[in-house]
Amino acid sequence: MQYVIDEEGELFNSLVKIFSESSRTTIRSWIEHERITLNGKKAHRAKTPVAKGDIVELLPKPLPKEGPLKIHYEDEHVIVVDKPAGLLSVAKDTGKGISAHAYVKRHVPGKKVFVIHRLDQETSGLLVFALSQQAFHKLKEELKQRKVQRTYVAIVEGGLEGEGVWDCYVVEDRSLKMRTVPKGSVGAERAITKYKVLRSGVKTSLIECHLVTGKKNQIRIQAAVAGHPIIGDTKYGAPHSHAPRMCLHASTLSFLHPITRKELLFKSPHHFT
Repeated sequence: MQYVIDEEGELFNSLVKIFSESSRTTIRSWIEHERITLNGKKAHRAKTPVAKGDIVELLPKPLPKEGPLKIHYEDEHVIVVDKPAGLLSVAKDTGKGISAHAYVKRHVPGKKVFVIHRLDQETSGLLVFALSQQAFHKLKEELKQRKVQRTYVAIVEGGLEGEGVWDCYVVEDRSLKMRTVPKGSVGAERAITKYKVLRSGVKTSLIECHLVTGKKNQIRIQAAVAGHPIIGDTKYGAPHSHAPRMCLHASTLSFLHPITRKELLFKSPHHFT
């Protein structure tokens, strides 16, 4: 938010007056960390002269310099990042809050960042964003045509063996939770996931899931309906446990570059333990 200076003086004194509920130490830290702009330029000195009508702004708290995301690939058209569990893919309706989308926008100032797909907040792994209108339209169309390949790994409850296909119809209820319904139900959309067991145990199994379709919470609801909810996913029936996170990770992502048409493949190991 921007504020107008109402009298001539020094920047620090004006900020103390504007942000009367903040301590003087906090205000000094804002200046030191370049979070204050004066007429659109970052202010570096508390004693910087200000005039009546000058505009000051407090910038959002910056993300760590190393960022919450690992960048796997970047050019003028696309960027592929690795999102940690707990971080939103895209900010909620208010547009506020830290998200993978917000981080990428800060990483490429002055460029528009287009959302291609999302991961649930508690799901970690690979995300691609478009950095040009042309790339956005091509990637969205190829996602729709199922040409963008996405594989996940998950730890699920119970012993599961072999491989198979989860194929059902889902809708989102009023509580924003997905549920399975009979084919032909109002609003029902088909959800298809191919799965393969990588390691099976008595209490848990490690599985690999390949998305054929990409519906909201698809793997989560299908695993739960199959009787093998994802560890840590209490929303879909996993018992309350000591799992530090939901054990679902987007491990591979492949697609044709929307401009060069070069085939791109990215891999990200999971870190459930």
